[in-house]
Amino acid sequence: MRKRALTVDEQIAHMKAKGITFDLCPEDVARDYLTGHTYYFKLASYRKLFDKRIGGPRDGQYVNLDFGMLRDLASVDRTLRYALLPMTLDVEHFAKTKLMAKSVEHEGDDGYGVVSNYLASLSHSERARRLQEFRMLQGDVYSGDLVAKYQPDDMPLWAYLEVISFGTFIDLYRFCARRWNDDAMFDEHYMLRQAKAVRNACAHSSNVINGFKGEGGRVAANRAVYSAVAEAGVSKRVRCRKMRNPRLQQIATLLYLHCQIVPEGTSKQTARQSLLDLSLQMDAVARETRNDTVKSSFSFLEQLIDKWY
Repeated sequence: MRKRALTVDEQIAHMKAKGITFDLCPEDVARDYLTGHTYYFKLASYRKLFDKRIGGPRDGQYVNLDFGMLRDLASVDRTLRYALLPMTLDVEHFAKTKLMAKSVEHEGDDGYGVVSNYLASLSHSERARRLQEFRMLQGDVYSGDLVAKYQPDDMPLWAYLEVISFGTFIDLYRFCARRWNDDAMFDEHYMLRQAKAVRNACAHSSNVINGFKGEGGRVAANRAVYSAVAEAGVSKRVRCRKMRNPRLQQIATLLYLHCQIVPEGTSKQTARQSLLDLSLQMDAVARETRNDTVKSSFSFLEQLIDKWY
């Protein structure tokens, strides 16, 4: 059944009917916020973090949910995305740097053979997809000149790394890990997949925090990451629950991988400051809410940031 688009006043009335209060944020401020700062569907997604009443005259209404909390969660989410996105770019850059350094160590790999052998290893459909990805860049203002200079089967690794997508790079990283029998790189390729998921969410401004409730992730936590979380002092009960949440697991994996692969310098200092600002904001919001999911999830991330950064 299709839903009718609601006016801002109707949105506020609908929220009040659902038990959402406006004590922390007056209705006139909420009206301005929904008009010029965000839209109802995006903001309302954080409702899923809150329980609903069962039975009685207020059946189906949210428990302890104020509009001000929705606004605060949206603000933290934005800060979280702005902190994590540059970290995913750092991880991609330094993983490429590591791959280039490893390729030089292996005699017989002149840079061209790695790329041609990688493309030859792909299935027909996968190879066609990679070549199409290459051809689509021919008119690109950033990569077009580089693509025009080479044929995809005769392109050096250092040039190939400049034109491929993050997903293709991760696949190439796995290929090289197997080619060089490098178990550490093979393990890192799984962590890079988690980092890619975070990057996609952040780059597309997708809400992240609204998925912190619940468990049941399809991907098991990386053993090295799980051990590092334990060494950070997170109790077994908490780490078992939080690492079963797909989004928290991906964020923890990104934080760990960033610590491992990004050297000390400007990138790490910038990440450290952004994460510190995030921790302060999460702590402030957690102290204002009576929501256990928000409190425990923020505490989990704050603990990792404090120990790792």
